[in-house]
Amino acid sequence: MVPKYTGYLPQNKYHIGKTYGDTSRELAVCAHSFSNYGDYVRSKSSVDLHANNE
Repeated sequence: MVPKYTGYLPQNKYHIGKTYGDTSRELAVCAHSFSNYGDYVRSKSSVDLHANNE
């Protein structure tokens, strides 16, 4: 996520029935096709490692 982010989501107010995680994953900063951020980071590092080995 974003460093020093405090959890305020001004663009997504008052979504009843959604958790903070569900709401924050809909933000543009988290717009990737992976199911979670860990998978996204691993895919980026594996691509970087693969490119460096060639």
